[in-house]
Order: sequence, then C-alpha cells, then structure tokens
Amino acid sequence: MTTTVVLMATWTDEQLVWNPNSVGYTTVLYWPQSEIWTPEIAVKNAFGNSKNLGYDTLNTKIYYLGIVSWYPNQVFVTTCTIDVEYFPFDSQVCEIQLTAWSYSTTEMTFSNSSSLDMSKYSENPSWSVESTSVNFNADGYEPQMNIVFTLKRKASYTVVSVVLPICLLAILNLFVFSLPASSGEKVGYAVTVFLSLAVFLTIIESSMPKNSQKIPLFSMYMMLLVVQSTFITILAIWLVKVLTNDELGKPVPWLLVKFTEIMEMKCCKKKKQRNKVMDASDVTKEKIKTFDDNLEVEKEDEDVEEIVDWAKVVRLLDRFFLLLFTFIFIILTAVFGLIVAL
Repeated sequence: MTTTVVLMATWTDEQLVWNPNSVGYTTVLYWPQSEIWTPEIAVKNAFGNSKNLGYDTLNTKIYYLGIVSWYPNQVFVTTCTIDVEYFPFDSQVCEIQLTAWSYSTTEMTFSNSSSLDMSKYSENPSWSVESTSVNFNADGYEPQMNIVFTLKRKASYTVVSVVLPICLLAILNLFVFSLPASSGEKVGYAVTVFLSLAVFLTIIESSMPKNSQKIPLFSMYMMLLVVQSTFITILAIWLVKVLTNDELGKPVPWLLVKFTEIMEMKCCKKKKQRNKVMDASDVTKEKIKTFDDNLEVEKEDEDVEEIVDWAKVVRLLDRFFLLLFTFIFIILTAVFGLIVAL
C-alpha cells in the first residue's frame, strides 16, 4: 500500500524554553530538525528499506514555552495482507505501523489523543476508505502507533469488464444444444466459447495477488464454468458422432427408446388414447347388437408405434442437456451471489 502521510507531532522540550522579553519579544522560532532532538520514528512494516521520518533540512516550529511542532511528510510504502476470497467485492484492512526504535515505552510514549485527519484525502479510483482508526501498542518494548485503514474495492469496473462478459459467455455456451447436430457448427461453437472462458480466467488470475491461503470464490465460480463448458464440448462432439449411426444402420438401444418416450411423454398419451378407443369400440358393439343379434364383431386395437431413429434421439438429447445445464448455471450463479451478498 502506497500512502502519502503528513505526521503532526508535538512535544515539550524543557531545554528550549526562553523569555520572549529578553530576545526582542520573539515567541516562535523555526529550526532545522537535525539541530534539535526529534523522535526517531520509522515505519515498522515498510516494504523495502525503513528510514526515520523527516530530513535534516526540515524545519521544526518551536514556541517559547518549549513546545515543539514537527510536521514530517513522507510517502509510505507498506506491506498489507490481502484477503481475496470475495474478489471483486472484497474489503481489506491495512495498517501503517509507526515505532520509535531507540526508545522503550518507559522513555517515550505516543499520546492517546492522536487522530487521523482525512480532510486532505484524495480519492483513489480503485479503492474507497470505509473507516480509519488509530491505536497504540504498549505491550512490547518499543512504543508503537498503528494507523488502520479499512478499504473496500470499487467493483463497478470489474463487474462491467469481467463478471458480466463471463456470465454472457456462459449463457451463450448453453445454446450449443440449440444448434442442429447436422449443421456442422455445433463443435466449433462449443470450442470457441470454451477458449473464451479460458482466456478470461487467465486475465483474472493475472490481475489478482498470488495467494494460496484462500482461493477467491470468483475463481472457483469461473473454474466451474470452464468445467461445465468442457462437458458441453465433449457432449457436442458425442452428439455429432451419434448422429452418424443412422448412416451406419445401427439400431437404437431400448434404453434410448424409453428415454424418447419419457421426453415426449408417450406413455401417458398412449394410455389415454387406448381408453378412448376402447370406449368407441364398446359403443360400436352396442350398435351392431341392436341391429343383428347373431352378428358378432370384435374390433381390436392396434398401436402403431412410431419408428425412433438416431436423429430424433439426438434432438431430444439436445433438449435434455439444454435444460440440465441451464439449471446448473442458475444454481451456480445464485449460490455465488448469495455467498458474496452475505
């Protein structure tokens, strides 16, 4: 985390007290910090070399009562532990740890009245500051002041440029099963969508910090979509291959025949049709018996079964897989949204 900070430090130095009347009514002096005592404060969690605040030519403001005001400004580059589990809707807590290496807590302490002034804060395009606090660690040997920032990622850019396109690609992937297997475009379409999802997954992984402690939920969601796209591509290839069975003259297995009956709900239709035919035959027999008692006519019902070919099987499998993977996509998206929202 890179932060530009101005530290406003004040203390009383009894050796810098004077009488204004004896020095021409001078009440304030500006003196370089290298020529008076200043606390050796450094950033404890600095990224790289740590050095004391201020520089030799920086002036301090000294009042005749011995009160010294010191305003060192510096760009802090500090380390921060990142939790990307809820990327891109994550919040981070980062600290700037200031400590006085040369003094113990009995020789120097930070005042509890310290606070953080955010009036000069400049908005960051990627992060917003949710809250700030200042706390003090007096348990260790040296005095330490921690400036704590709670940051929330601005997710609008990531949602528009990454999340939304991925969801649209996943929806387009489902329409693989809307293409006829005989068109010759089914497999090419499935492979194209699969490669697009893999490219987006690579872009996301390169933009996130390398962290193996917690895997981002969005990466897991993306990986599941890629796995789903893999199965869709495999099924598209298999359906194109199955369609060639008609040319080879292979019969349709009884299991697929039952599957077609279930998908078209033929069992219910046949039962209903048989009941209607039997009723009609009974009525016909009643009419014949009224005209001629010696004439007996028996009418038998014959069910003409429709021939099931491989083209019909493939068409019904397309419908089944479209419903199945649409249901899986809705469940995955809903679960990811609920986890992020909670």
